[in-house]
Amino acid sequence: MDEIRYVAASGALGVGVDAEALNQSLELRPHFIASDAGTTDAGPFALGSGNAAFPREAVKRDLTRMLVASRKANIPALIGSAGTAGGDPHVEWVLGIAREIAEENSLSLRTAVIRSEQDPNYLSALSILRQKSTRLCSRTAHESSE
Repeated sequence: MDEIRYVAASGALGVGVDAEALNQSLELRPHFIASDAGTTDAGPFALGSGNAAFPREAVKRDLTRMLVASRKANIPALIGSAGTAGGDPHVEWVLGIAREIAEENSLSLRTAVIRSEQDPNYLSALSILRQKSTRLCSRTAHESSE
């Protein structure tokens, strides 16, 4: 393959996908359709709360347009940072919407999920190790300067 062609349907699911432009873009024979589903504008609240930044209806509208177009062209649809922040609750929320869309539109979907949720216990352990490492380095630096 000498090139990869793709369609960026939207910068974030829920802000709008131009259905006419998306369908016209299929004439370019893209290898996949993609959209991020997140935004930095939501800040840490979305990740910590498990809530999406955009209304369900808007996400469903955009995702419907993408999934229908991807099935029409027999190419994958890729969604990044599902549900604004990409944590497990967000991913499950978007997967539920995708299943609903598939059922309503008689679409057959093969789904792959890459999860990024971090275990809080693991993160706490890393924090403790970092603190110990910092103290050890500070003590070593102090002892070597004497």
